[in-house]
Amino acid sequence: VPTEAKYRIVGTVVMLAQDNKGLGHGALLTLDGLKRLNSYSGADVAWLRLAPGTDLRALARDIYPGEDMEVEEAYLDFDSLSLDLSRSGIGRVDSAPVVLAGLLGVLGLGVLLQLVVSATFRNRRPLAVLGVLGLGRAQVRSTVRWQAIAYTFLPVLFGVPVGVALGRTIFYGYASRLGAVPEPVTPVLAVVVLVPLAFALAIATALIPGWRAARRNAAAALRAE
Repeated sequence: VPTEAKYRIVGTVVMLAQDNKGLGHGALLTLDGLKRLNSYSGADVAWLRLAPGTDLRALARDIYPGEDMEVEEAYLDFDSLSLDLSRSGIGRVDSAPVVLAGLLGVLGLGVLLQLVVSATFRNRRPLAVLGVLGLGRAQVRSTVRWQAIAYTFLPVLFGVPVGVALGRTIFYGYASRLGAVPEPVTPVLAVVVLVPLAFALAIATALIPGWRAARRNAAAALRAE
């Protein structure tokens, strides 16, 4: 029986089988290729392409009739990798980046609101002086809105491209160490939508501080100073 043979690699695949040592280890061979190493080898795995909505438990009962087992106990490798992902835990953390991004977005929105409120309070005297000189309430609200936009401009201008570049670099290094194919994907549509959304949230954040600043009596504010 030969102990070695020369093969040509035709592609890469993420292997999540139970007997695999981890990402980057192992190989998939055709039956003819495997018989070059062991002529007694036979097919012992069936790869199935399932239609969307297939009942996995019913399929497991059909393949293992008479056996009372949960679908997780059935050693099946589905084309969708649904079972393997649930066993490996990858499926459970798939939404973690989205949740983390949402939390950071809420935190950033809170920081922006605090900045706008603080700036409006610090600038109450200049706003009052401008009000005495004829600055209308609508103009006061517009001033606060532009202040919020100014606070958002630099983070968006530098944060979006730097974040995309840093994320791609980190993912490339992480995937390379795992032995997986390092092909980071940038969600272009999400990035394009993020920019106007950030400015829209900035304008929304300035609504209440701008309304309060516009209602403040200029003469009373100057007397208090």
